[in-house]
Amino acid sequence: MTQGIVLKKRFGKYLLLDHIVDGGMAAIYRAREIADNATKLLAGKVVAIKVIKGEHSQDSNFKDMFLDEIKVAFALIHPNIAQTYNYGEVDKQLFAVLEYIDGKNLKQYVDELKQKGVNFPIDMAVYIITQVCQGLDYAHKFTDKLSGTAANIVHRDISPHNIMLDYDGIVKVIDFGIAKATTSAEHTKTGTIKGKVAYIAPEYLAEDAKLDHRYDQFAVGLTLWELIFGKRLFTGANDMAILRGIYECKIPPPTSQDPSFPKELERIILKSLSRNRDKRYENMDAFNRDLTKFLHTHYPDFHAGDLANFLHQQFSDEITANRNKLLEFGNIDVTPYHEELKKEVALGLTKHIDATTLDAHNLTGTGGVKRSENTTSIKRKNLLRSKKHQEIQAQKNKQEDAIRRAAKSLVFGQMSITDDKDRTISDFIQQQRDAKAKGIALRPINAHASDRKMNSKEREQNIENDSDGNNKGDGDNHNDRDHNSNNGRSEAQAKVLAFKKNETVSIVQKKEKKENKAKFESKKSETQALTITKRGKKEDGDEEQMGDGDGKLQIPQSIIFIAIALVMAGIVLAYLNQ
Repeated sequence: MTQGIVLKKRFGKYLLLDHIVDGGMAAIYRAREIADNATKLLAGKVVAIKVIKGEHSQDSNFKDMFLDEIKVAFALIHPNIAQTYNYGEVDKQLFAVLEYIDGKNLKQYVDELKQKGVNFPIDMAVYIITQVCQGLDYAHKFTDKLSGTAANIVHRDISPHNIMLDYDGIVKVIDFGIAKATTSAEHTKTGTIKGKVAYIAPEYLAEDAKLDHRYDQFAVGLTLWELIFGKRLFTGANDMAILRGIYECKIPPPTSQDPSFPKELERIILKSLSRNRDKRYENMDAFNRDLTKFLHTHYPDFHAGDLANFLHQQFSDEITANRNKLLEFGNIDVTPYHEELKKEVALGLTKHIDATTLDAHNLTGTGGVKRSENTTSIKRKNLLRSKKHQEIQAQKNKQEDAIRRAAKSLVFGQMSITDDKDRTISDFIQQQRDAKAKGIALRPINAHASDRKMNSKEREQNIENDSDGNNKGDGDNHNDRDHNSNNGRSEAQAKVLAFKKNETVSIVQKKEKKENKAKFESKKSETQALTITKRGKKEDGDEEQMGDGDGKLQIPQSIIFIAIALVMAGIVLAYLNQ
């Protein structure tokens, strides 16, 4: 972690010590807990405080999401998951109090080791991931002990950034901030791109895909790859390039990076990174068992202490500086801050020692209601709050669906779902879309190039066969569009149909042009034949006359054969042009 100057600033019942990191929505501080209540001094505990920035703290939608996160994180207690201790709001800023981890996240370790020309040894990388698997398996299977209800938690943001490693080798999964659980308000959402783009799973790009624990497994596989090789698996010039790579999911075997790479570990990694999630491990426990078996088989002398020794060797100076800083924090006299807090409580400036303005949202559901309010008033307020929440949620769902459709359109090669003039769609992707619109099973992504070309022609033929239905008139097309809309078609599908109609009109026009050209060639051939006939008669000195008294024009037989041959050639040429 990066430590700044000593702040010594009171924040509620906590004393902020220094600034650790600053993110887009929140800042994280190291802090000491001053007291567990207004009268009892408690100054020996160091914590991490995540303070949400003001503009987000005052957003009602964000506040609802924040409380949903707390419900998920507060309940999880496991050695490999960073614990959430408390939450609240101070000076109109939301905050969460988290377990302090004396170390770095895996991304920081990988980057700093790379600068030294070092990667995590295979045995240590595998051990770290076994610990991650244990924490996530607990979260995935978590059941409320009081209700017996399965939470069905999916983290959805697993990456090296969200896995902490203590200098003593303790692994902790952090930031269940966008975790999806049955108890969360997100359970009705189809989802948007949440989490870091380079670590999402292919199924996220599928239509109406329901995410489950195997989504996290894919990200854990990517993290293991990065720990071993010191680089991300999916890279690109921009997010869309990365998303296309994830959609294709062509994973190079680890032995292509290092021929000496263990075959058994290669099998495990490739299984966790299967494009088809049904081919991945059944759960994180099965993944962990395979990794643990490999570790004990190939590295029987490995011990968890080896990881701590490795970290102390590589980061000894940082560890020493950090420990000295903690000693400095320990010498701070917190008594004046505690007295200041007691005065605030005595004057009624602080309603609650932990959550000054979030009383109605405490986890037990019993606080924050004034005694003077009667039951009817409480019910009315709860009803209004519920309706407002539903309206906000519906709006959020609508916006997020639009974002997801736009993102998927970009992934499949279309620059904008609202751009009718865009024609950057590849033949293969267009084939996939047309097949889906017609209810035909989609071809695998690794289809042979010749098959793609053949199917493109078949697609054009199918479009020609459907052209009659697509050219019944503006009124019919308008009714068809209304019908499609009533059946819940997405905007992207509507654009595909519009593209299909334009393509059909173009094909019909080309066909008419070819037919007109064939007629012109035929007439041209007949004219040439007649010219040759007249020229032949002139050369023979024959004049136009009636022969044998039966009223027929006398034409040499050789000229007739030539004319017939030319006409047939014109017909064949016209046929080939079609």
